[in-house]
Amino acid sequence: MKTLFLFNFIQLFFFTNGLISNSTSRQRIFCVIKTFGGNLATRASTVHQTWASRCDKHVFLTAANLTKWNNTVLPILNLHDVSDNYMELSVKVFDALNQIIQEPQPYDFDWLFMADDDTYVIMEHLRELLQHIRKPLAFGHLFVPKNQAPGHLSGGAGYAINTAALRRMLPNL
Repeated sequence: MKTLFLFNFIQLFFFTNGLISNSTSRQRIFCVIKTFGGNLATRASTVHQTWASRCDKHVFLTAANLTKWNNTVLPILNLHDVSDNYMELSVKVFDALNQIIQEPQPYDFDWLFMADDDTYVIMEHLRELLQHIRKPLAFGHLFVPKNQAPGHLSGGAGYAINTAALRRMLPNL
C-alpha cells in the first residue's frame, strides 16, 4: 500500500510540473461526504467521529429532508430537488456544489474533497499531498468506462478539487 501511495505521489509530481509552489501555508480542506438518509446513523456517524473530524469543515450530502439531524449531531447539506439514488448522483453533486458556492463565504477553503460514506481517508496524508499545489487542479482516479473515452473522476475513493479549478469549472455546469 505504501508503494502505491509513493507511486501516486511521484506520478502527481511529474504530472503537475509547474503547478507546485514553495508555499508552506496549511491548506484548508472542506470535505463533502455523499450519503443517504439510511446511512446517517451508521456510516455517516462513524465517518464524522473518525477522519471527517480532521477536515477543516465537513458536511454530509443527502437528499433526505432530515432537519432533526441538521446541526445537532451531523452537519448535513440537504438537497430537496433530487432523490437519494445512484441514477441522480451527478445531479446531487452539482446541486451541492451550487449550494456551496452560494454561501456567504463560498470559497472559505483551499480544496474541496468529495468522498462516499464508505471511504476512509488519512487526512494528514491528503493534506501533505495537496499542500504545495496552487494552480487549477482536480486530483483523483479518472473513471474510464470499458471501450469508451474517459468519463469523470471516480467518487468511490474520493477526489480533490482546488478553489482555482472550481472557479473555472462551476460557471460551466
